[in-house]
Amino acid sequence: MEPKRSPESVVREIKRKTRRKFSSEEKIRIVLEGLKGEESISEICRREGINPNLWWLPFIRAGHSEGEGGQLVRGMVGGGFGVRVRTSDFVGVATSWSAPVDRSLRNQVTSELIYRAQLTQRVAVSPGIQITINPSHTLETDFLWVATVFRIRIAL
Repeated sequence: MEPKRSPESVVREIKRKTRRKFSSEEKIRIVLEGLKGEESISEICRREGINPNLWWLPFIRAGHSEGEGGQLVRGMVGGGFGVRVRTSDFVGVATSWSAPVDRSLRNQVTSELIYRAQLTQRVAVSPGIQITINPSHTLETDFLWVATVFRIRIAL
């Protein structure tokens, strides 16, 4: 006789066994469809059987300072989004504008493209590339490129 299991454990087991697995080609196809903009993300997710809350990760952030305490910027606004490409990895793009505390310096705009690979539950690596237009603290150039080969994130 099989031991009695709770309804919750039965449902979890059914979900685990019926979870759809996407090939790399399918994932790329789905992401490209979303980026084309011909259909809404909700429509694509519904058709493909994906929870839309798990597909993309939008964010926005802003800040203001009176210049006390050693801050480099007095104001900034940024935003972007990431798209899941595996269970816990994602590709992201972001753009931000910032104004330095020193008003004699110019405002800058920075854009970034990253890939975050989740190695363990608490450790991720994020290679990426950034371009800064009108870097505030480097007046010798109007464009600054930075390639990040190895950036590590550790969650405590």
